[in-house]
Amino acid sequence: MLFRSLDSERPWRCGAFTMAAGTYLVGESTASTALMMNARVKVKSISNLMPRNQGPRRVALVRGGGFGDLLFLTPIIRAMKKQHPDWEIRVECWKHCQCIFDGNPHLAEVKDYPPRMDDLMFYTQIHWLEDAMEWEPRSQNEHVIDLYAKKMGVELTEGKHLEYYGHLRHFDAMRARFPKKQKRRIGIQLSASAKCRTYPAALMERLIDLLYRDKEQFEVALFDIPRKDAQKADKVARVLNLCGEKEPLSFAESTAVLADCDAVIAPDSALCHIAGALDIPTVALYGPFPWQIRTKYAKSITAINGHARCAPCFHHERESVWPEGGMCRETGRCEALASIEPERIVKKIKEMMR
Repeated sequence: MLFRSLDSERPWRCGAFTMAAGTYLVGESTASTALMMNARVKVKSISNLMPRNQGPRRVALVRGGGFGDLLFLTPIIRAMKKQHPDWEIRVECWKHCQCIFDGNPHLAEVKDYPPRMDDLMFYTQIHWLEDAMEWEPRSQNEHVIDLYAKKMGVELTEGKHLEYYGHLRHFDAMRARFPKKQKRRIGIQLSASAKCRTYPAALMERLIDLLYRDKEQFEVALFDIPRKDAQKADKVARVLNLCGEKEPLSFAESTAVLADCDAVIAPDSALCHIAGALDIPTVALYGPFPWQIRTKYAKSITAINGHARCAPCFHHERESVWPEGGMCRETGRCEALASIEPERIVKKIKEMMR
C-alpha cells in the first residue's frame, strides 16, 4: 500500500483510536479531539498499513474539511480519473462537507471522516491530506491545487478550474423561494470561518449601506450567520437576509441562491471559491493570505488585497484566534482587511457588473 503524507519537511504523526463503533485513523489534531470526547479511547502509533485489497486500484483522499479545502481537490480528482479511468477514487471527509462532491462524475464514493481502519485496508493507495496544507511551509508560496497535485504525483492535464455541482438539485426551488426583486443581485458573505479572514463588522455595515443606496439598480443578498455587532435589524431587513431564515439554508441551498447572483463579494471563504467554480464575477477580500495562492486559477475572481505591517501572516487559527505579536490581538480585527475601504469594493463590483 502506498501511504503518503503531504508534509515532507515535518514527520508524519498519526494514530488509531478505538471506540465501540470501531477503530479509526486520525492525525494529531483529530486524535486530541477524540481523546477529549472519549476518555476511554486507546491511542496507538501506526508505522505501516498492510493492504488486504488485491483487486482493482482503489484510491482514497482523506481530509475532514473544510468546504473550500475540499473544493480545491476537484481539479486533481478530475485529472486522476482522466489519466486512470479504471481507478476507483473516494474521498473521506466530514459528513456536513460531503455536499461539495454532490454530482461529481469522477468519484466512486464519498465516505465519512475519520476513516475506519477496516475501510483503509480496502484501498491500494491513500493520500492523507489532513492538516497537510496548514503545516506545509511551501503552502505560503504555492497554490494549494499545485501543492496537492505535486505531492500526489498527479499532472493537471485537465486544467486547474474548480468543479461544483451541489447547487443543481436545489436551484429551481431556491429561485422560486427567493425571486429577484431587481434584474441583478449582489451576494455578500458576511464572514469567513476564521475571524482573521473576516472583513471587519463596521466596514461591512458601511459596505451594505453603500450598496443599498443603489437599490433601484440591484438587490443585495446576505449569506452566512450575521454577527450581532455587524448587522442591525433595520438594515438587514432592507436586503435579502438569507441568514435570518427560520429554517437555516443548507450549504447546497445557499450555493443554489449564490448561483443566481450576478456578482459576489466575499472574504477568503467557501462561497468565494464556489463563486469562482461557478464563474460568477467576484470581488474577494484578502489580508492574512496572498490572493495568488487561493484565487489565481479562478478567472471570474478579482482580489483586493489589504495591507498591514503584519500581513501576510498565514494564520490558520489552529492554536489561537489571532496570531501572536500582531496588531489584531489588540484591535480584535485583521488590520490588513481593515485597510480595504468599502468604497473601493463598491467601485470594483460595479465595474465588474457593467
